[in-house]
Amino acid sequence: YYTLNNGNASTWRKALQWGPGGRTPMGGTLCRVLDDIRNQNLYDKRNNPTADPHRTHLILALTDGEASDKGLFNSVLDSIQDEAFGDVQVCLLGLSLEPEDIEWFEDEECDDTRIQTIEAFEVEQMQILWRKVIDRPGNYSFAMHTMKALVTNLFPADYDYEARIQT
Repeated sequence: YYTLNNGNASTWRKALQWGPGGRTPMGGTLCRVLDDIRNQNLYDKRNNPTADPHRTHLILALTDGEASDKGLFNSVLDSIQDEAFGDVQVCLLGLSLEPEDIEWFEDEECDDTRIQTIEAFEVEQMQILWRKVIDRPGNYSFAMHTMKALVTNLFPADYDYEARIQT
C-alpha cells in the first residue's frame, strides 16, 4: 500500500487512517510502485527461474482528482500504455464530488486501454440511474462499484456498465 504524501503503509487500514491531505504526486508515486514491481520481478527471476515473468499487475489508485505532478504522471501513464513495465494495468478510482475533479476524470477516461478511470461512486450511480440501467439507487452498491475496478481493468472490452445484466 502506497500513500501519496506519507510513504508506504503496511496495511490498507493504516493507509486509510492517514486520510487525505496535501498534494497529489501521482506520477512520483506510480514511479515508486513501478520500481518495486520491477525489483520484485528481478528478485523472482533470480530466485525462482520458473516464476512467470508475464504476470499481470493491477495498480488501483484511489484519488480525489488531478495529479500535482501532471507532466511526470502523464509520461508514466504513456510508458505503462506502451507496456514498458510489462503487463501493468492502472485503475484510477475517483473519490471526489468536486465538479473540477469529476471533469478531470471524464477527460482522462479511455476505452480498451491499460489505463482506466472510474468516477466517484455517487457520480457513477447517478449516470447508471439516468441511463435507466437500474431502477433505484440501492440497485448499485459501493461493493459493486469497487468490484467494477477489477472487472474493468482486467477485462476492459467485456464490461459495459450500461448493460443491465452486467450491472
